[in-house]
Amino acid sequence: MTVLQTVSTSPQTRNPQDTCDDAENRLASCLAFLSAKSPDLALLVQRWDTLPDALRAGILAMVKASANARG
Repeated sequence: MTVLQTVSTSPQTRNPQDTCDDAENRLASCLAFLSAKSPDLALLVQRWDTLPDALRAGILAMVKASANARG
């Protein structure tokens, strides 16, 4: 199972003048990587904004319940 983690420090220096295009390129790159590692999760990320609110809430509830069950 792949575990995604947030890194506290980045090896890259952020440019405060990054454009929206840069953000879109980063997102596309992340989705391409995610598609190779976890196609189901990539699909969920790609379609997240199109899902009904109730469905998104249900998915989040299941994920949170799963994390709580593990301790």
